[in-house]
Amino acid sequence: MSNNSLALALMLATVLLGISIGGLLGGLLSGKRAWSLPLVAVVAAATVAITYRLFAGALTDATPFSWQTVVAYSVRLILPTAILSGILFTLQGDVLRRQYPNDVRAAGILTLANTTGATCGSLLAGFVLLPQLGLENAFGVVVMLYLATAALLLGRHPRRRLWVSMAALAVATAALFPFGIMQRFCIPASVKSFAADGARVVATRDTPTESISYMRRDWFGEPVYYRLVTNGFSMSGTGVPAKRYMRLYAFWPAAVCPQPIRSALVISYGVGVTVSAVRDLKTVTSIDVVDISRDIVEMSKLIYPAAIHPLNDSRVSLHIEDGRQFLLLTEKRFDLITGEPPPPRLPGTVNLYTREYFQLMHDRLTENGVATYWLPIADLLEADAKTIIRAFGEAFSNYSVWAGTPTDWMLVGFRGAPRPNSAAAFRSLWSDSTIGPQLREMGFESPAQIGATFLGDAAYWNRQTENVAPLTDNYPKRLHPLYSDPGQERMFFFANAVSPPQTRILFRNSPFIKTLLPAEMIEPMDAAFQWQSAVNVALELAPHPVANIMTLHRVLTQTEYSTLPLWLLGANEAVRRIASTATTVDSTGSIEYVQALVALSERRYDAAASLFALAREHGWTALTGRYLEVYALCLAGRTGDAARLAQDLRSNAPGTSYHEFWRFVDDVFHL
Repeated sequence: MSNNSLALALMLATVLLGISIGGLLGGLLSGKRAWSLPLVAVVAAATVAITYRLFAGALTDATPFSWQTVVAYSVRLILPTAILSGILFTLQGDVLRRQYPNDVRAAGILTLANTTGATCGSLLAGFVLLPQLGLENAFGVVVMLYLATAALLLGRHPRRRLWVSMAALAVATAALFPFGIMQRFCIPASVKSFAADGARVVATRDTPTESISYMRRDWFGEPVYYRLVTNGFSMSGTGVPAKRYMRLYAFWPAAVCPQPIRSALVISYGVGVTVSAVRDLKTVTSIDVVDISRDIVEMSKLIYPAAIHPLNDSRVSLHIEDGRQFLLLTEKRFDLITGEPPPPRLPGTVNLYTREYFQLMHDRLTENGVATYWLPIADLLEADAKTIIRAFGEAFSNYSVWAGTPTDWMLVGFRGAPRPNSAAAFRSLWSDSTIGPQLREMGFESPAQIGATFLGDAAYWNRQTENVAPLTDNYPKRLHPLYSDPGQERMFFFANAVSPPQTRILFRNSPFIKTLLPAEMIEPMDAAFQWQSAVNVALELAPHPVANIMTLHRVLTQTEYSTLPLWLLGANEAVRRIASTATTVDSTGSIEYVQALVALSERRYDAAASLFALAREHGWTALTGRYLEVYALCLAGRTGDAARLAQDLRSNAPGTSYHEFWRFVDDVFHL
């Protein structure tokens, strides 16, 4: 569940309620037999184990936040042990009172012990148990501490049978503690929504600030992408959309700005995609990387071998601290500051999206320096997006908004007035042997496509937010809490904001664009807007090539793009690379199917048709392949073969036919 102040308040209330109930029950047991105190300690140990096991068994997957669900889980996991804790505390006071005739002295000793234990317990949990043992093993230690307490309290009790019975219960509790259910139940439940495509958890780590899971989706033993999940939220990854917008933070200013970027600051490391992109800029001489979690940084070794790890570059300096505090205290100035912290509605991150923070970024830039910053639209309500944009605009008078993906926007701010780069320098990135292939993998197959990501300049967004108060340190609640229902009303705003017809008008009418971009590139960029709708469709989680056949056909027949049609076909560079080098014997036909998609995107239509047929022979059963085989045959001019396959499809799978597809091939190819 989402971690937020309301969830914490409800859990704390459950703890206090349990202690209160336990205190009342302990009062009823006071003055009873001496064995009641060690018995409560043993039962508390068993309760920790039992409630942990029952809690894990009740999990299904990560659920949307609701206070009722938090209360239900808290009662199941927290309340029983909290009640026993209250009983134990009260009975300890009863024993002390009988040992010390002075009530004040007994109360003082009890309070001292309790306060000291609470102080040491929080330090022990936060700095030893969690980072060294992990969450589940820490629960096991708590069980053992309860059992050790029972043993100390029982001592040499004269009733041997009682001692043996409680010892047996203690041993059974320790032996039956459900080690392993964190990996079998809890972690899979927290990442279930990210595992639908076959991604699996490959590493986990518990830290004082987060529970980290690294997921990886494999195909034929090779990684297609990695995903970083912290506290049940997908924070970063190496999938196509993530690489597109995170690399853009570095490559956009390198292409647009005439002054070379020599010093860069990257706030929030994530999985290292942005740092890798900054490192690939040949003009950069120093890179400062700031992240608050050493564990997140260290776990990126899963992705990068030592030889190519971005942090092993001699120009990189790593700072494990809060990004805002680093900006506040550093005396350095940077040509580029870029940041991708956690989404702003997550607890503890709102102050990385306020006017004061953006002002710090502005003040730490060199003259004519540039800042690029993530705005995660998918996580925001319309009012949230506008209050953040307003805050950014009040810190940067020269700013604009761009779309890395339809739901991952980029705020760009300049210190000073921007000047246009030369067209030759702008285009030079695409001929760079390191950066050029990355740009094409990102879907920026020509320099003109950069312009088509424009979402408005300062004048436009100032009008959009003129009645909106900025997000500030003193008013963090201008951002709705994480558990607020975003509803459907926000969709019109976001869909309209990234609509190419709308953004193309803004691009044409923007005086800012004329001062920012080379004059000879504005017209090609304007023309590139006609393909931005196709890019937006392709960046959906699972674009269906048959349903989008008309868009695919326009791209194949009217452009020279190859990455965009590959995306529209449901593939990408990672699977293309794996399919081209796979040596594994495949009984599903999937390798041949992906090779067919690649051939189709490269306009090798006859080869694509043959590969689709080969995939079918080798076991590929999805009807999508047969529809695309019909299409490839049509493009190859083999309409007779296409007609026979189409007749077979219509006869054997009439209920699954895409009527729009058949109308399309009839109209275009007269099938």
